[in-house]
Amino acid sequence: MKKCSIIVIVLLFYGLMPAMQLQLKEKKSLIFDDTHLLQMARDFCLSPDGTHLIVPDIKAGDIKIFSRASGRLVKVEGRRGAGPNELLMPYKCTADERYFALIDIGLHRYFIYEFTKPVGLKRIDEGMRINAGFDCCLDNGGLVLAAFTLVDNDKRYDAYRVNFADKTIKYLLPSEVKYGFSSVKEYLAAYHGKDIAPIGIQTYCDAFQGNLYYVWEGNLRIIRVNIRTGEITTFGQKTQNYIRPKVTNSLVNAYEERDKKNTGKRSRS
Repeated sequence: MKKCSIIVIVLLFYGLMPAMQLQLKEKKSLIFDDTHLLQMARDFCLSPDGTHLIVPDIKAGDIKIFSRASGRLVKVEGRRGAGPNELLMPYKCTADERYFALIDIGLHRYFIYEFTKPVGLKRIDEGMRINAGFDCCLDNGGLVLAAFTLVDNDKRYDAYRVNFADKTIKYLLPSEVKYGFSSVKEYLAAYHGKDIAPIGIQTYCDAFQGNLYYVWEGNLRIIRVNIRTGEITTFGQKTQNYIRPKVTNSLVNAYEERDKKNTGKRSRS
């Protein structure tokens, strides 16, 4: 038997107070055998009733379900591959009372599942192809993706919402806002001049009361987007010892050459 530990935390919001506190609620050891090792996990979700942990295994290419009470592996969904009900590199996930969704950064797609009883997942939608997907969250019949997309040469976005019913897309966060620029022209000048590059820096998002909350590690600002109106507000302060990430041109060029080799196209237009 193998064991690893996972820490479950709960966010406590105190009314209208500006402060938010994190409280450690439980620490659990997960138990699995040699035939279904938990090889690499980057995210997890709780089942709707809170009784199971759902863990995408990015290296094994499957979804492992553990009992929250005992920590034991009870089920494995999917397998590694590119066919039906298969996954290549399941990365970030999100869940609500009905749906479980995840981003597969190997297949460059998102997948939607319904929860089944007593414990399981049924894939109901193989989503559209996406570019670099960093995080996702469910929002009242839709999936918000923290993922880059190019609408045309002058319109680039880093977050958008896909409606489950008709697959319509609502673009939420222009790339220039994410990077802190005041205009598309200013952003594109820096982007094509290689003054900025989204390499190796994480992004996080969540939806709450009709708003998208988006954080990029590169500037540590919290960006709030009203999903209905598109109104954007930024807030938050960097820590006293914050150092802006830097990337060398040689690293950018190496990434571009890798992308050209893998896809036939450079990552920058």
